[in-house]
Amino acid sequence: MSDKRIFDDADFESLRPGTRSYEPPRPKDTGTVEIKEDETFTSGGFRIPPAGRDAAASRKIRTSRYSTGYRPAPVREKSTVSESVLEYDAAGPQITHVSVRSWPNGYTFYEKFVRDAHVSHMRRGGEAPHVPFFSYIPQYSQLSGAQWAYYLYVKSSLEAGAALREADFSYVVLYLYEIINLEGVFSPAEGAEKLAAAWLAYRSIHPMLDKYMSEWMADYCLIYGIPLPDSLIPVIPDAVSRSTVKEFYADAAEKAGLGMGPIYRLALSDYNPMRSRFAKDDESFARETEKVFDAVVTEKLARGGLFGEIARETTVTRDAFCGSLCSSSVKKRITLTLKTYMRSPEARRVVTELFKSSENVVRARRGIKSRLSAPQIEGVAAAAKSEEEAKYLAFYDAPGTPLSAEKATEIETESWRNAEILTDGEVAADEVWTDDEVPCGALTTEMEESVPDETEEREDGLDAELKGALLAVLNGESFTAYCREHGMFADDAAAKINDFALEKIGDVVLEKNGTDHTFIEDYREDIGGELEH
Repeated sequence: MSDKRIFDDADFESLRPGTRSYEPPRPKDTGTVEIKEDETFTSGGFRIPPAGRDAAASRKIRTSRYSTGYRPAPVREKSTVSESVLEYDAAGPQITHVSVRSWPNGYTFYEKFVRDAHVSHMRRGGEAPHVPFFSYIPQYSQLSGAQWAYYLYVKSSLEAGAALREADFSYVVLYLYEIINLEGVFSPAEGAEKLAAAWLAYRSIHPMLDKYMSEWMADYCLIYGIPLPDSLIPVIPDAVSRSTVKEFYADAAEKAGLGMGPIYRLALSDYNPMRSRFAKDDESFARETEKVFDAVVTEKLARGGLFGEIARETTVTRDAFCGSLCSSSVKKRITLTLKTYMRSPEARRVVTELFKSSENVVRARRGIKSRLSAPQIEGVAAAAKSEEEAKYLAFYDAPGTPLSAEKATEIETESWRNAEILTDGEVAADEVWTDDEVPCGALTTEMEESVPDETEEREDGLDAELKGALLAVLNGESFTAYCREHGMFADDAAAKINDFALEKIGDVVLEKNGTDHTFIEDYREDIGGELEH
């Protein structure tokens, strides 16, 4: 056997795995790089187009090419200074002065929309099939070819005086954005008419329009110093209930000679007669209450006003077109000098209690004994009644002649004569009995049976615990607390007491007030007499 070595040490060294020296990772460059507008970059194989070019232009309608001669409005540089644009005296009953200033911070991210709006304004469309469209902030660049064709159809129909009922809300809002941003293309009066036409055409189809347009229309008119279009006078009551600048619509209603009753109850009242328990089964109840309220307001205004010295001078600043898409050149800051009662808590209290008092009048007409509490209205020149209502309620007043025994005897004798006529003489007029002189035989067996035995417990009365609860609330204590101390459920106890009151006096005496029950003060004497029995 040969002793020759098959592998030597060098061979083993060559088979041993080598070692690698550790090198720390190189730091990444996080510095900024200046990007020029004419450069094109690539990222992961996806080509990023230059600024201003639509990446999906092959399947979207290009709206960024303009006709010859068009020059977009210059973009105002960013600034923190607000420049005066317009200032005028409104000379309104509540808005006395208006100051319009430019938006203090310029921005450019809606300028492309403004350029597209100018292109859209010059285009018209014919009939096109409906294509659904939804966007929280609708813009032209979001429209496909079919949607663009349908939008032009919607716009052309509006300008022709017709509304496409199937048009989505986003199409309508996109049209409103277009009118708002086309500053200087047409006169402010023409722009207001276009906005009003779109609002009136689609408010019944898209009720949300009232919320937005009640704000945007007021801003548009205040910015350009123009009155509210006459076509919008019928919707003023609905607009004033949704708008935060209620004085604008209140002034417009007063200038147009519109009744102020609907304005006050929709803008200032915290009470709604539709919540009344009597309106649940009778829709006419609330309508009648509103008519009484409107008549009272008309009468009070004719006599010199309703709010007296409540109106106060104040200054309010608002940002125009909140919630809409508009460029920095269109957006304004509006400062209003007001002499208003619309923002006064006292005015809200007066109108709310006047509304409740109007419902009390309707309750009296319908024979309902319970009344709503309106303590402040008594001190506001009896504003709860018009002349017509006062004449009606006069039938319930006590006679002005003094009481006398002779007059009482005369009335009683006359009543017996009437009884003789009605009963064909069966009752003689001179058969007048006193308490001590009941003729023999007058108390018949039938009458004897009807006289209750005082020793027997009255089944229809209140037990001691319920009577104690009623006395507690009459004395100003908490009804719920009393019931809790005596192991009773407050709602059950109140229901039993009201059942008792309905049988005795014809109406309930306890009303739910939050977590407690309160007593209706009108029935204190009536229910007090029943408790004495």
